[in-house]
Amino acid sequence: MDVTDRVHKANRFMAERIASIVGLDIAGIDVIAPTLEQPVKKVGGAVIEVDAAPGLRMHLAPAHGTPRNVARPIVEMLFPPGAPHDIAIVAVTGTNGKTTTVRLIAHIMEHAGYSVGMTTTDGIYVRGNLIAEGDMSGPYSAQVVLRDPLVDCAVLETARGGILRSGLGYNTADVGVVLNVQPDHLGMQNIRDIGELAKVKAVVAEAVREGGTTVLNADDPMCVEMTEYCREHIVFFSLRSSNPVVLDHVDRGHTALICEQGYIAVLENEHLIPVARIEDIPLTLGGRAEFNVQNALAATAAAYARGIGVDEIRRALVSFLPSPLQTPGRLNLMNIGGVDYLLDYAHNAHAYRNLMTLVRRLGERRRIIVFDVVGDRRDEDYEEVCGVLAPVFDAAVVYEAEDLRGRAPGALMDLQVRYLTAAGLDAAAIERVPVEQDAIQRASELAQPGDLVCCMTGRVHEAIQWLRTFAEQAGTLGDGALAGAGAASEAGTPEGGA
Repeated sequence: MDVTDRVHKANRFMAERIASIVGLDIAGIDVIAPTLEQPVKKVGGAVIEVDAAPGLRMHLAPAHGTPRNVARPIVEMLFPPGAPHDIAIVAVTGTNGKTTTVRLIAHIMEHAGYSVGMTTTDGIYVRGNLIAEGDMSGPYSAQVVLRDPLVDCAVLETARGGILRSGLGYNTADVGVVLNVQPDHLGMQNIRDIGELAKVKAVVAEAVREGGTTVLNADDPMCVEMTEYCREHIVFFSLRSSNPVVLDHVDRGHTALICEQGYIAVLENEHLIPVARIEDIPLTLGGRAEFNVQNALAATAAAYARGIGVDEIRRALVSFLPSPLQTPGRLNLMNIGGVDYLLDYAHNAHAYRNLMTLVRRLGERRRIIVFDVVGDRRDEDYEEVCGVLAPVFDAAVVYEAEDLRGRAPGALMDLQVRYLTAAGLDAAAIERVPVEQDAIQRASELAQPGDLVCCMTGRVHEAIQWLRTFAEQAGTLGDGALAGAGAASEAGTPEGGA
């Protein structure tokens, strides 16, 4: 029997107070009393139950009295009008730098209080926990994150391969980021030249919700041309404050992220807002890793577009380390037994050129590289990579990935040796060690204190664990960069492709 209109205000207050004390937003309060038209403390009675999951049917259809649609206020409380009802989505694509930028954006969003899920070529992460390992930069992984009830912000690495096979995995993003477009994977999946590759990556630039933002690299002509696909706001980023694309963009009242006087800064409405000093951002190695300055610009632009404050972004930028814990396999520089090791995922000529610029800035010394090449690339791609590496290194240890992608065993190492020697590296300084772990071990045996060993690998977590083992054998963990690197994870299946 519904008696809502006759319940005394003292009894209403009693019920609200009980629910609050117990900590429930919705509760059924069961009372035995002669009447609820007078205070229970006067007429006598007792509360006999507080139900955390009360039934609604008796209120919707009472035997006597007025029906009450108690479901409406419950739903309106859970989903108030105007409240966000979608997960915030930041999607990142490009040829190089995607994983690092995704991790940095996720770090900034976590600092801002979001519960972040992210997809990368290393795996799927929820609140920093690796839940599936492998190349997870495709649409299936995106949907795993978007379905996770713990996630209220998704930062998605969105690779070319996944887009061509199955699309994006989401309808529209709040922010779409395109870092760069460089020759890679050409000749695969009917992508014949860099222009066609740019059109694939432009899908991320275009698939931005109404009122959202596309972040583009003003230093990359292919990214600049994507403006024709963008229907919403555009934020450019550039290493040069004098970039004419940026200047024109800002003159028309838009926003850009630039480097100015050693700072990453927001240029908006003729105002320059410094965000963080580049030397203070660990990811840039004191500004020497210019490609990570670009990644930091892109991440800052994405976070700023999402409304994250400059102070919050600054704190996140200066607390993000290029270590196996925060960026596994991405510019991890560590010292083991007096030998410096640089672990990275570079796998195409553009990435190697950027990395070699950094390697030269790390000082003159003996340098050894451990690397493989991917079996489904063109021979001219291998030649270009080896041409970049040969002038920089004194020795090389080449190996083969487990998946040769159609090549005969040993064929890829033959090509590496041929192109390295053709580019000037002494054949006597090149060793063939088919298994990656053994190749890294061999380079460690060749290295002397003061040398630099560059390990280029796609098997990030395994390589970190191997280096951890070498460090333990050497009786040192160097600067501690390897601590905690061996996180457990579930097996995953590759689905992305840069």
